[in-house]
Amino acid sequence: SGTPPRDAPQHLAVRWQLVPGWVLALDPFGQVVWQYRVDRMAQVTTGPGAVLVRDSAGLRALDEQGTLMSLPPLPSGAKVLTVAGGAAWFATGERAWRLGLADRVVQSLELGAPPLGAPLVRGPQSLWLTPRELLLFDSNRLVHRFQHRMPAGEGWRLAVDGERPVIISNDQRTWRLESFTDQLLRLDGTAKAELLLQARRADEALIALGEPKNDHARRVALRAHLSKGPRHTAGLGDQVEGWCTNAQDRALVLLARLWASDPTGTWLARPDALLGNPLLGELDALTRANPNLWLTTAPDVLADEPTSWDHAFTGNSWMRWRSQAVIPNATDRKLLVEATPVIVPPLPSYERRGDGTLVLGDALIRLERGIDVIHVECQTASGEVLWRQRWRPADFLAAPSQTIDVRDGLVLVIEGGLHLTAFVLAHGHRQARFSLDDLATGTPYVVENDLIIIGPLGVDTTLTTIDSKRQAHRTQLTASARWAVPLTNTLLVVTSDAIARLQPSGQTVTLPEELLRARHAPRVTAEGLLMDDRLWRWQR
Repeated sequence: SGTPPRDAPQHLAVRWQLVPGWVLALDPFGQVVWQYRVDRMAQVTTGPGAVLVRDSAGLRALDEQGTLMSLPPLPSGAKVLTVAGGAAWFATGERAWRLGLADRVVQSLELGAPPLGAPLVRGPQSLWLTPRELLLFDSNRLVHRFQHRMPAGEGWRLAVDGERPVIISNDQRTWRLESFTDQLLRLDGTAKAELLLQARRADEALIALGEPKNDHARRVALRAHLSKGPRHTAGLGDQVEGWCTNAQDRALVLLARLWASDPTGTWLARPDALLGNPLLGELDALTRANPNLWLTTAPDVLADEPTSWDHAFTGNSWMRWRSQAVIPNATDRKLLVEATPVIVPPLPSYERRGDGTLVLGDALIRLERGIDVIHVECQTASGEVLWRQRWRPADFLAAPSQTIDVRDGLVLVIEGGLHLTAFVLAHGHRQARFSLDDLATGTPYVVENDLIIIGPLGVDTTLTTIDSKRQAHRTQLTASARWAVPLTNTLLVVTSDAIARLQPSGQTVTLPEELLRARHAPRVTAEGLLMDDRLWRWQR
């Protein structure tokens, strides 16, 4: 029948079978105990003791006796993982959800990264595998985390072999997980400290380590202190220098001190930010002497190996960025003076190759999309990596395509018209990320932490600003926009009625007549606005 009978007989075991339009509960002899009709396109997830059905009628569960349980709605976009331990398990991005089938209580588990598959569940505890870590939760409380240091990705999963949990890779290789307690008992000294550090137990790692006696122990001590945060590391003063064994270690300490002195990251905003700061001077000298060392703009990963960083850039790219000419802020800039003839510097070559690689001067920028990661890498023409960025993409069904472009000193990646991410071209720092319904209706300009969309140029009179809180504001222009150029912290927009305004403030500014009547945008330089062979200099 379409509904399980209320008086279905008790059975020692039930085996689930799915056929189009039906969920069947079978006894150990293969006989149908009860059956339940579902939509042909229903999402059905089976597990020990229950089956979960998600279709046009909503979300519900059936236990082995056929008892139907209606369940509360889940967060939008939740992906069903498994049914186990008397609960249904879901995931939305970096968060997992436990829905108790008996009490209908929903609990949130903060994983810090998208799970690679279903958890292993035993009683109230659940074990999760992410690309970087194993995490153990008791109910919704994190009780243990461990960096597995394996190249885990799509297709990797957790399983059980006897009484031991195992990790199975996408090529079916298997790693048996030894209990943390057993590992601690058989290790001592530096090895024990490393294990504790992987479990994010820095204080215990330092106790196990004692006074470092060699370079290996000193590196472990340094990373233990780095894992406690930039402020802690900076507070150690000159003592931390004794744990640095090479230029890479010294770079990590300098980055920690920079973040401690300026937690907002102002020193990443412009090449001349925090001018005269001795820490930046030390970093400049270190990168000049060691152009191949690795840096990152993520302060919470300094204790990890650079190969595991989602964002990494070299000393070479740092030096390139620091040597760039700086375009003045709007607050530094007044009107433009009379134009003077100049020798126009050539624009860097721009080419989009058949494989999608962008060639900008001597830099090659590649975007690769896998099932579980988007990877953007910038290299020199000789193949030297300058920087890389990788992140979890939107679902293939939601964003089946990605496009990459370079404009105004930024690398722009658009995922299916849903997300736009802007990276600094020089070193790959993620400046901003925006979620939008449609990017195809205009030209996007990233101005600090805001996104301004105008377009199509010459037609549309609407300007849309999405601020740092991801709230959209629409402004009606007096006429269609003729051209627009970003000026560090504002957007200069000239409309077809020859009026120039700074957006999003709407402040009117005075420009020379030649610029107001120009059909194309001038080039923005540190000296002023350049059009054809004439330069209108900034007046300070």
